[in-house]
Amino acid sequence: MKKLLAMCVGLCSTLLLVDLWAGTFAPETKETERLVLDDTFYEQNIQLDNAVAQLRATPSPKVIALGDSTMYGSVVYQNETIPYFLRQNLQRQMPHASVTNLAYPGARPADLYAMLKLIPDAHPDLVVVDVNVVFYSQRILQEGALANKTLKREFLYEPDVPKGVFADNRVEETLKTWLKDTNIGQYQTAINKQLFGLQPRQYVRDAVDALSPPKASAQPPANTATPENIIGVPWTSKTWGDQERATMERIYGKGLLVKEENDSVKMLIAFQEYAKEHGINVLYYLAPQNESLIGQFFSLGQLHDNQEFLREKLVRGSSWYLDLSREIPSNLFGDYDHMLREGNARVADRLADEIKAKGVLGR
Repeated sequence: MKKLLAMCVGLCSTLLLVDLWAGTFAPETKETERLVLDDTFYEQNIQLDNAVAQLRATPSPKVIALGDSTMYGSVVYQNETIPYFLRQNLQRQMPHASVTNLAYPGARPADLYAMLKLIPDAHPDLVVVDVNVVFYSQRILQEGALANKTLKREFLYEPDVPKGVFADNRVEETLKTWLKDTNIGQYQTAINKQLFGLQPRQYVRDAVDALSPPKASAQPPANTATPENIIGVPWTSKTWGDQERATMERIYGKGLLVKEENDSVKMLIAFQEYAKEHGINVLYYLAPQNESLIGQFFSLGQLHDNQEFLREKLVRGSSWYLDLSREIPSNLFGDYDHMLREGNARVADRLADEIKAKGVLGR
């Protein structure tokens, strides 16, 4: 018995020492990274936890922006995003107002719900969230209900979890989540990848590389960058062939949203219910779509029906929302749903006007 006790103490001591050793390493980052919480956001919890801690320390009035790449600003620079313009606009009337951009490319409705669960203790005065019809596609849902696997921990005790969030059973996922929150899980990226198989998705890395300053080289590249690889270029200057059609087929050509069994729709409803239960002010907006481009490939009738379906869910939930789905002219888009600088500024202005009219941030 004494031997067994000694072995247990020795094992625990070893694990503790290894954990402390791992904590002497800083998370791996990339200096030119543009992601709101840098590239380790997709692998480690510490960046997300630190961001929430900073939000708790931020004085009111404070606004948190949640969403996908349209809110994040995938085809513009950081000072051309919706949250950036919204902050500028609000500060004209409230100089100390803050707008924190916690959006990230690829965020699904399940991601947004999990992110919402992290922020009640930060006591935001308002959460602004985009409702993008793109991420309610059945095909997108089949590809993955949760873009950021770090957020699995927010579903450990949820009774109704979207399919595909957990690869293992709840006990295994809980143990992995516990380990992920230790120094070993947070700081040792190689171990983290072995355990969880997580790394930033390649299209996110491609977007980051496109935004990074060009590296000096003795030999100039043989081919100059094509317009479709340049940030801030309108969709009319790009080539739209079979590859682009296939991309849009995934998100616009997969049928009507007619059943609430769709896990993405369930997550939207869960988002609304959680916000009300915890007294969180939320302004939803239906994200603009580039109908001129989409209409070249698909019937707009289906798009409008799907938008109406989501609009009805917001109305049924008695949610405060703006319908901006057809608000932005097609020439202000970089592709099918990502807006250029002026498009983002217009959306921000509409949001700011609505916020000021409601007086939710004070006067």
